Amino acid sequence: MKILETFTLFDSELPSTTGIYRIYNKINGKQYIGSARANRNIPSGKGFKARFCNGPRSHRSMLINGNHHCSHLQNSYNKVIESGLHPNDVFEIHILEYVEISMCLIREQWYLDNCKNKYNTSKLARGGVTEWTSEMRAKASKRMKGYSPSAATRALLSRPKSDEHKRKIAEAHRGKPKKKGYKMTDEQRRAHGERRKGKKLSLESRQKQSEAKKGKPQPHLEKKFIGISPLGEIYYFTGATKFSEEHTLTISGISSCATGKRKHYKEWFFFYADDPRITVKFLEELVYKQKESQKPKYIGVSPLGEVFYFSSISDFAEAHQLTHVGIDHCLRKIQKTHAKWSFYSASEITPDLLNEVVESKRSLAKPWHVAISPDGEKTYFHRIVDFCKGTEFTPGGISGCLNGRLKTHRGWMFMEYQDELAA
Repeated sequence: MKILETFTLFDSELPSTTGIYRIYNKINGKQYIGSARANRNIPSGKGFKARFCNGPRSHRSMLINGNHHCSHLQNSYNKVIESGLHPNDVFEIHILEYVEISMCLIREQWYLDNCKNKYNTSKLARGGVTEWTSEMRAKASKRMKGYSPSAATRALLSRPKSDEHKRKIAEAHRGKPKKKGYKMTDEQRRAHGERRKGKKLSLESRQKQSEAKKGKPQPHLEKKFIGISPLGEIYYFTGATKFSEEHTLTISGISSCATGKRKHYKEWFFFYADDPRITVKFLEELVYKQKESQKPKYIGVSPLGEVFYFSSISDFAEAHQLTHVGIDHCLRKIQKTHAKWSFYSASEITPDLLNEVVESKRSLAKPWHVAISPDGEKTYFHRIVDFCKGTEFTPGGISGCLNGRLKTHRGWMFMEYQDELAA
């Protein structure tokens, strides 16, 4: 193999041109083949210098930080450091060719196909990029079609690990920072949940899970818990199974609160009984907080002078055919009333002001509309929507009579209360 130039691993005098290189281990003769070209990590024209010297994705940076994408090269580098040798004494950078950017992947692939004793785990040239071209995908597909691991390979991969093997793996990973795991997006979680809906494990699967759990500690069955309800009640219980069934909760929800993965679950608080945070003062403060949260935050006065206390604007609006925006505007003093209702914050309104509003509403609580049946019987009502409930009338038909567009609706006549008094 012809070598054009040689540099040490930490040499800063590399050329800013593109081409093919190898990282060569002088001790064992292994090599890593690569190409220095323009991509999203390497600015155009920076070539070898950028591939080794610049940025967090350069070879040097990845090897020093222990996150190089080639695990074999990273392990070899780690062993050199552990032995006390300097990487420059072991590794060399050999420039094999200077080629144009358009030819880099082609020439890199040629070296990968013809060189032996390589660190490279991939058989395809990628030049530092993660996106595969259609040609690269076609080659990979052709090579892998019909491939099936041999029985010996399958047996090797599926063999159980010995206790000594497990211990060595644990020792090798101890103290190392854990890699960030893959996180599903909200859309993927929803799709995953939809796929699992209605699926039941087979009897064989349930038996296997049961056997696997036998003899292992199960905190949700043995641990002692303390639970504080949304009303501020304190519960002491052992095992989360029975308690979760009695209070329509889930074991996972209780356990995730107790372990600190979440602060609360369905407005409940849960802790392990041996949690060092648990003191009398801590529980008293939490109980007080729960009770305070249950106090009504808002007061609504209906057109008839009825007083309603509530905490959820959305639930109240839905129950009384109002809108969240309208109630919110009244609370923020943007408008005075909403559908002839008045709304106030429970912490701001005084008893005298509330009594004054109620008396004012009641004094004005005269019927707004009159319905006259075909037989001449009169019915007085306030809200059109309430009058239509459970009948064949529609709000649109009644409104049409009130504003003069229609004479009758379902044979009935409708008029304003004030119009009847004038008549």
